[in-house]
Amino acid sequence: MSTSCFLIHPGVLTVGTDPSTPPQESINSTTQQPEGFDIDLITAIAQKLGLSVNVISASFNVLFEQLAAQRFDVVISGVTVTAERQQNFSFVNYIAVGESLLLPKGNPQNIHNLADLCGLSVSVLAGTLEEAEIRNQSAACQASGKAAINIVFYANDTQAQTQLTTNSVHVVFQDSTESDFLIHQNPGLFESVLVTAPRTEGIMLRKSAAFLQNIVSLALTGLHVDGTYHQLIGKWGLVQEQLPFNCTSSNST
Repeated sequence: MSTSCFLIHPGVLTVGTDPSTPPQESINSTTQQPEGFDIDLITAIAQKLGLSVNVISASFNVLFEQLAAQRFDVVISGVTVTAERQQNFSFVNYIAVGESLLLPKGNPQNIHNLADLCGLSVSVLAGTLEEAEIRNQSAACQASGKAAINIVFYANDTQAQTQLTTNSVHVVFQDSTESDFLIHQNPGLFESVLVTAPRTEGIMLRKSAAFLQNIVSLALTGLHVDGTYHQLIGKWGLVQEQLPFNCTSSNST
């Protein structure tokens, strides 16, 4: 069966991503093209399938609706696999990432978990699980008689860093990969607190794209077998987040 029959454009895997979360996806300052672990991985998957790849940038909070509207064949953008999301989409699992609080070095506010954020300013990326969780925590703060959390949004990694260094916010709530990247890029400025155990992220597809889901999963298995997956994990410094070989796909429910 031809792969092209299940693609928006024959011979091309059209990919949606929000390039604001390095090292998984960001814009290269020289080429102005998306780069990162996720971009390398989906490109390698496309190559396994004999396809070229077209990566389209979009804000995270519109990726889901645009995938449903068939603007993309797949989305890869650090999307956490949840039961709620599986009601509407299918996934091929490829990495396990925790959530962390990025703080100024020395942790001047003595923050160790989400409950410590009552009354503080916290920056998140719109449309993410972190936004939903910080809203829930803010409600919990108020229910216990404490001040609400002041929720601030960042558009990209650079803005999040600026917000923290200029004291516009007390903390940035984001994926552990993002925090690790900023700490590595800015020695001595930041530290982080891991607040959740790693959770699986997946390549997201429409539920109607069962054939494409299956061949993407098979291609990813091939990248595990030939060592490409591990090589890319090492290239982007994500050894702590690599997913075991025997856990690569998630069937729709």
